[in-house]
Amino acid sequence: MFFRQIFDVRAARGLDVLNIDSQKYSRVLKIISAICVAVMACIQLFLLFTHISEPTSDAKQYVDLAKNAYENGVWYPSKLNIHDTYLFGNGLVNILILFLKLTGSIAPVYALNFISVYVILFSCCYILKKLLPGSQTVYYFIIIFSLTASFWAEVTFVHTDLLFTAAAFAAFALLYNKKGINFMLSGVLLAFAGWVRPLAIVFFVGGIWVLINNRVPLKRAAAFVLSFVLAVCTIGMLTYISFGRFEYQSTTGSYNLIMGAFDGADGTSEYSVFEEGNSGYIAPEEKAEMTYEEIGGFYKKQAVDWIKKNPGKYLALMPKKFFVTMYSDTYACSAFYGEDVKTMGTAFYKDIINKVLHKSAEPLSLADIASIYTEAFYLLTLCLGFAAIIILLVKRRAAAFMPFIFTSAGVVGTTMLVVGGPRYHLPMLPILIMAAALTVQCICVKIHRRRVKK
Repeated sequence: MFFRQIFDVRAARGLDVLNIDSQKYSRVLKIISAICVAVMACIQLFLLFTHISEPTSDAKQYVDLAKNAYENGVWYPSKLNIHDTYLFGNGLVNILILFLKLTGSIAPVYALNFISVYVILFSCCYILKKLLPGSQTVYYFIIIFSLTASFWAEVTFVHTDLLFTAAAFAAFALLYNKKGINFMLSGVLLAFAGWVRPLAIVFFVGGIWVLINNRVPLKRAAAFVLSFVLAVCTIGMLTYISFGRFEYQSTTGSYNLIMGAFDGADGTSEYSVFEEGNSGYIAPEEKAEMTYEEIGGFYKKQAVDWIKKNPGKYLALMPKKFFVTMYSDTYACSAFYGEDVKTMGTAFYKDIINKVLHKSAEPLSLADIASIYTEAFYLLTLCLGFAAIIILLVKRRAAAFMPFIFTSAGVVGTTMLVVGGPRYHLPMLPILIMAAALTVQCICVKIHRRRVKK
């Protein structure tokens, strides 16, 4: 019975969630939803105009790669990148190059981030309306989404996360529309998402699951699959023409894998593996002569050899990777400080706690308060999201949501294979919020019923 309710396609119809039968209540929900979206937009615009800091870490790499390619009149990757450690954020880097060609600046990427947030929002609303026809859950989703501070702050960074997530959820939304052209567009969008960030395969499998659940005709399912494959091949062939190698997406897999597979691994991005004396070390003069393929091959071999010798240690790190990925949502909170502040990790949280307990000479700043709110609201959403899974199982209606539950598990699962990090959960955050909205809907209906009985 348990497995039937999850995998039985006949059970994958819209879930009948009770609404509060009141036009006034529905109007109030719509007004609150609109206010929350407006507040989110105002906060985003304020941060964009006042709190953009110099790109660091991954963002700096994307910008540097784009500027180097632009100055040399090429796209990314090119023969300039043969001896790089890896290929990185291919899609985003090429978009930055395009912006540099058109405007001489990378500034348009922030407008793209802003648009991406609303693409995610509207895509998820459309999906929810299809999954829960006539339900008020969509309004709770809008409210929770708009109050999730990650979507406020992330617009100020040059990251792949928002663009990837927007393209992936837009692709999912198109699969719920019966027009044939939308299945082709969905495949192309998903291929584009994978070009930006190498996680599209998880959403592709989830998309196939959606097609099966919705009993989509074979012709339209084939249009989705073939358009995805053709778009991937087109991107790869265009790269081959300019680069001499068929490359569709980032090649950071082995680099991340070895950070989670050596004697000093702790489940996070542990860069000490590349220091002399550790398994990922390559002498600078030797590395300068190696191609990114040879470097990646070396890292992969070293990591795989370590895993074969230490399977127990590798598996024991997975719970830590899961925890590191899911426990925090403050990674983007440096936007609130207006400077490069590391807003995650033990030191950051200890500093915040000391300020709260008046054990620090510094008082709580507005940025500190925003960080506390960000984490508290995220943890509440996380708890409500997991509660929704229990509700679905109890109601024996998990089948309709399994593509999204699988996608969430796939996003987290890929990080558990390599290294964990809070930023890596953003592509599954909209799904978590959808689930949390369902829980809130059920709670509100239950409270309303009790009031009516009294």
